[in-house]
Amino acid sequence: MELDSLNQKLSRMTKLNSLFGKLILSFIIVVMIVTFIVGIFSYLFFSSRFNHEIETVHQKVLEQVAETLKFQIIEPVILCFMDLSTEYDGSSETLFHFNEPVKGNHYQLYQTYNYFQKIVANHPGIISAIHVYYKKQDLIISSSSGVSYLTHQGQSYKKLDWLRAMNHYPDSFRWIESRKVLRDIAPETMDRKTNYFTFVRTFPMISSGTDYQGVIAIDVAESTVSRIIQKIIPAEYQHTFIINQRGQIISHPRKKLLYQSLNQEKYVRRILASRRNYDSFGGKVGRVASMIAFASLPYSDWKIVNITPIHRFYQSTIFVQQLLMVICLLAIGIGLAASFILTRRIYNPLAVIIQKVRALTGSKDPNLAAENEYGFINHFIDEMAVKVTSLQANEPVIRNHFITGLLYNRFLTAQEFAKELDLFHANLDYPYFCVVLIQVDHQVFKNFTFEESQTIKERLIRASEANNSPALYHVGVGLADQRIALIIGSTRPDPEHLENLAGKITDFLWADYRLPVSITAGTWTDSLLGIHRSFQEAAVLFKYCYFYPDIPVLTGEAFLPKEASPESLPDSFIQEFAANLKTGNLKQVDAVLAGLVERIRQGHYSADHCRQKLLEITRIFSIYIKEMQYKLSEKEISGLQDLFSENNNIAGFAFWITGCAERVFQWNQTRISNRNYQIVAEALAYIAEHLSAADLSLDSVAEHIRLSPGYFSKIFKEVTGVAFITYINDQRLEKARGLLLQTALSVQEVGFQAGYNAAAYFIKQFKARYGYTPYDYRRQFQPRSQTVPES
Repeated sequence: MELDSLNQKLSRMTKLNSLFGKLILSFIIVVMIVTFIVGIFSYLFFSSRFNHEIETVHQKVLEQVAETLKFQIIEPVILCFMDLSTEYDGSSETLFHFNEPVKGNHYQLYQTYNYFQKIVANHPGIISAIHVYYKKQDLIISSSSGVSYLTHQGQSYKKLDWLRAMNHYPDSFRWIESRKVLRDIAPETMDRKTNYFTFVRTFPMISSGTDYQGVIAIDVAESTVSRIIQKIIPAEYQHTFIINQRGQIISHPRKKLLYQSLNQEKYVRRILASRRNYDSFGGKVGRVASMIAFASLPYSDWKIVNITPIHRFYQSTIFVQQLLMVICLLAIGIGLAASFILTRRIYNPLAVIIQKVRALTGSKDPNLAAENEYGFINHFIDEMAVKVTSLQANEPVIRNHFITGLLYNRFLTAQEFAKELDLFHANLDYPYFCVVLIQVDHQVFKNFTFEESQTIKERLIRASEANNSPALYHVGVGLADQRIALIIGSTRPDPEHLENLAGKITDFLWADYRLPVSITAGTWTDSLLGIHRSFQEAAVLFKYCYFYPDIPVLTGEAFLPKEASPESLPDSFIQEFAANLKTGNLKQVDAVLAGLVERIRQGHYSADHCRQKLLEITRIFSIYIKEMQYKLSEKEISGLQDLFSENNNIAGFAFWITGCAERVFQWNQTRISNRNYQIVAEALAYIAEHLSAADLSLDSVAEHIRLSPGYFSKIFKEVTGVAFITYINDQRLEKARGLLLQTALSVQEVGFQAGYNAAAYFIKQFKARYGYTPYDYRRQFQPRSQTVPES
């Protein structure tokens, strides 16, 4: 019976004036209108949007080419130089060093030449040749040409543009663009040339101009660059090339176009004038309308350019337009069929709900639900809402819903706002409002349970609302991200009140829970409906808490202007930091970081820009650690990866960097010291074995252990505490004293075996040391049974 009754009602509701009929008609109309609008709009504009996406993808591919060239060529070449410079610092015994004399080191020159060939072999397809110029010796060792003296072949080396360029270049390194380069400097091969790029850098790395000890040059074949570009974008390979800052082609798939100048072309002048690293635009190349994209290559002023004719670029969108029209026609048919099905599915639950509502309300009119279903339900909900508002237990829910609605701008109309305000039961008739956001240190707050954290939030909100007065009103809510938001209503925008409130909040959380806190405040607004803007501003200001941890509350009036500031920190801080880090000047590193911190705090810089500069310092510090070959501990690795999250302010960042730099420097000093002890131990053994040799000298010992005399003399005194000559003389006199007491050799023979060629000089040195001549010393201290010959 009940089923039959429901079916009868549904039968009546299928009339046009019933909700069921209206739903079907509405669905059909909506489907037709939406499909028509979407179809027309898509047909006219989707193609344009699709073309724009193709342009973006096209540009991204070119950016990928630039990044691939960076990772496959530029960075491996720079890392090869870093490895070579590390070897030249003294860690390799196979390399011929810049201060060593050529005489006596020909085998080492040959080893260096073999070492360069080995490096080239280990980088097939990337590095073509390595050349090292030794300024003091006036020679060049090349993996492709062997060892050559400039004094003998000076005319050939006048063509080495990389050596000539570095003599007049103010910086320590540069990339020399592709050009015709001799494959061998020998006169018989002068006519054989190849296109090469060359990376050139002076040694030591901090030198430039003419104050270097040597120059390291690494050749990369232009064909290697072309091959990588062809591998990434084979379809666009023929239309892609590289130009320098003068508009000259330095890499092209068609080699006959190499070194042609394009600086008269409008699109080339536009590319060279652009300050962007990546961009694309339309223009004419010759008489052909084309899409031109370019990207900057890292560590150089070169641009990689791609030119694609427009007719090839957009031809793929024609099929998309045709397919879109077919889809719209199918959508209309499917939409009409789905309208009836969806209407039945939507209305069936509604019919059951109406039946239950009628049962609850005791309504006897069978046509009420059939003709005015939603009106009947709306009337029922209004009655229930009045009853719900009378329940005091729901007041916190209503309160939180109202406050979060204000903060997140959920009130679409003034009527909705007025209705919620009536339920809130609070007087918010103030001329000025702002939002204060409170954030507890998450590293500390995570140690509390969820219940404890909720209790802390509620206590803080109640303590803040306890300060309410006719001139000032506080109302707060806990947010999902462990923050607390306070809406403040006031008769006047008083910054002193914000400072007092921040002080009370800080004291409360620290005294009761030992919780550090960050507090921000958005700008004042004259409308409660505009309070969401103050909330958004307060959220943005949390970025500045990292740089200003000592300020109780960061206000929008003081710090929001920094957010739009175009000012940038000078690069001198980064350069000084890198230079002092390499030289081990830790006091100056600390001073540079302190100066940077002070400049950030006193300057007018955005938080994002400041964080970018700190990331650059972190990157330089990571490279320094890698160059020093220092093995980070797990704790240090974690600290380096989380410099911003673990160190909750910029002072902690600077302190960590300085402390870690000191540990790396001390480790390096210990490593150098241990190596020096090994070197001196080898030298002492050699001295003991050859003490009787008259030609035992600083140069001979230094040559034996493969070090320069000056450097060996320095570490010898550091380890033994005495100069080399003093040590040799002491050892010889001690050996002579032993021979005088233990043998019957004459004084002249004793002096000769102790390494003295002249007996008079030996006697003089012996008396100066022991106060006796050798003869008198033997008579005074030798046992009487020993025969004493006359000298």
